[in-house]
Amino acid sequence: MTNPERCPHCGGTNGVHTKEIVDYKSFYDWDGTYNSGEHNRQIRGGNAYYCCDCGRNFTHLMSVVKMRKNNIAATMVLTTYEERVQLRDKATAMLEQAEQILF
Repeated sequence: MTNPERCPHCGGTNGVHTKEIVDYKSFYDWDGTYNSGEHNRQIRGGNAYYCCDCGRNFTHLMSVVKMRKNNIAATMVLTTYEERVQLRDKATAMLEQAEQILF
C-alpha cells in the first residue's frame, strides 16, 4: 500500500494536514505588544490525515500512521489488518515503557 498522490475525494494535490490540540503560550512585552509564541507539547490529536483542499479525512488510505503520546512518536507501516493490530500493540507498549522511564 502506498500513500495516495492526490485526494481520493476531490482530486486535490495540495497535500494533507493533521489537527491537534496543543499547549501554546503567547509572550507579550510590558506595553502589550506581541513578542513571540511557543508550542510546548501536543495534548491530543494529530493521528488523522485530512485533505488540504476539501478537508475530508482519508487516514484509512495512508500507508504510514504516526501515533503520538507526550511528544513520543512511533511510526507504523500498514500492511494487513492483523499486522496493523500487532504493530499498534507493540508501539503502544513501547510508548508506555518510554513514558515510565521519562516520567
